[in-house]
Amino acid sequence: VVAKRTAFSQSFRRSDGLLEVRASAQPIAFQSEPGKFELIDTSVSETKQGLAATKNSFQVLFGDSQRGVTVVLESGERVASRPAALDGVAPERTVQAEVDKSDDSVVWYRQVWPGVDVRYTVRSTGLSEDVVFTSAPAGAGAVTFAVSGAELDAAWLSPAPQELRSGDVAIPQGSVAASSAMTRSDLQKGSTDQLGELAAVRAAAASERPAGAVPTLAARGELAGKVRFGPVVVTTGADPVFVEDKVASPLVRSTVVAAGESLVEVSADRGWMSSLPPAAFPVVIDPDLAIGPTW
Repeated sequence: VVAKRTAFSQSFRRSDGLLEVRASAQPIAFQSEPGKFELIDTSVSETKQGLAATKNSFQVLFGDSQRGVTVVLESGERVASRPAALDGVAPERTVQAEVDKSDDSVVWYRQVWPGVDVRYTVRSTGLSEDVVFTSAPAGAGAVTFAVSGAELDAAWLSPAPQELRSGDVAIPQGSVAASSAMTRSDLQKGSTDQLGELAAVRAAAASERPAGAVPTLAARGELAGKVRFGPVVVTTGADPVFVEDKVASPLVRSTVVAAGESLVEVSADRGWMSSLPPAAFPVVIDPDLAIGPTW
């Protein structure tokens, strides 16, 4: 019964005349026009705008690796993310987006750097992002994403997602500014001079951690509750095994003011990653990028 469809339920008229309502914890439909709910379709296909997922209250547009992925929210606001650097080194080539052959909700950017893929999954509630190491990195394996369209703040995510409080983390005055000196040209040159300042910021943030909370980055202003990085998850092997305490929390590394981009870095423990046997790969670092109307 289409007229009784809601964002979280479908209704069916049974043969005995009774109405059966099937509810979902995740949204299954979106309001395409006043009073009309259309079923969500997370599949990615070729459109006039290129590869895109458009059958939801938001749209996801996939450009090449230089342009990255853009989420267009129902309000018209745009948030974009692109892989910017591996250990401070920008990608040497441009990679085209490729829809997964077995799951058309998944899009790959293969070998953005040697041995490193970036994977995106379109979900009913937004977009998620993974870094997939197919082999051990030569360096630390710190991947930086450039995020535009949203200003990010450090925040703690309590066990209940609704308790996320942007701005609860006390960062010493000047610490972020000290790490903001990196520019786009620094990325091209492979600069890593800001790592010491980043460590100081991480340590300060850890000292303010509420019980049971995990570190994240969250958008402020009008996009609060619509964009978040973290908590970070690491898995190993073809049959993913969750690994604890082997990841550095996401952090705003710097801001390229001219381009309006925040640089977000995620990485696993270097010594642990380099000690893994080949059979342990792929190693997936999931920064839990959540962009969408809810997360």
